[in-house]
Amino acid sequence: MNRMLNAIHPDNFFSLFYPKLCASCQRDLRSSENVLCTGCVFRLPKTDQINVSENSLERLFYGKVEIVAAAAFYRFQKGGRIQRLAHLLKYEGRQDVGDFTGRLIGQSLLTSCRFKDVQQVIPVPLHPSRMRKRGYNQAACISAGIAAITGWQHFPNGLQRIRASDTQTLKHRYARFENVDGIFRVSHPEQHYGKRILLVDDVVTTGSTMAACAEALVKISGVSVFPVAMAVAN
Repeated sequence: MNRMLNAIHPDNFFSLFYPKLCASCQRDLRSSENVLCTGCVFRLPKTDQINVSENSLERLFYGKVEIVAAAAFYRFQKGGRIQRLAHLLKYEGRQDVGDFTGRLIGQSLLTSCRFKDVQQVIPVPLHPSRMRKRGYNQAACISAGIAAITGWQHFPNGLQRIRASDTQTLKHRYARFENVDGIFRVSHPEQHYGKRILLVDDVVTTGSTMAACAEALVKISGVSVFPVAMAVAN
């Protein structure tokens, strides 16, 4: 019996008592799977926006700030897989969910003609008070996964949120944009002169926060911005 236990790999031994479960369907993961089972990865509600111009995410930036291309990779549906993953990432400390989805996004970006010239990756930042409370930035988890796959330079603290915004819940679309106007600044502008930057967020509704971040970036000489979101809720 002891000989059998010694022959078991430590990861497999641990899984005998604490099996890895799919973050979506809660079924046991195979040794070759991570975070999501193959079936749930296949069933994620893709938007295919990566290869489509004037898509729903790009339209959110019209009249606000000039961008090159934008794409949300999944549809956010109430009670759906992406809502479950977003909740785990944002509220239950599952940073691995962000890294995993970021890697899926990164693989798609490498095959896209619309995003092939990107050089740097920057996530939408949290306000410092929220960062202290949560302990991590969920958008930075996604951007780290993207950078790991693509090899693009990652600047997890490239943008700073210099003041908190009021709640967005009861504001209409333009008021939400005004509410976040001017609350972001670039940490070290000299690191981004002339660069093509992928701006990353988790779930986008009106795009006001991402537009305000993009506005701060395009003030840098020669910068062009490519907003990308894990999901879009509109």
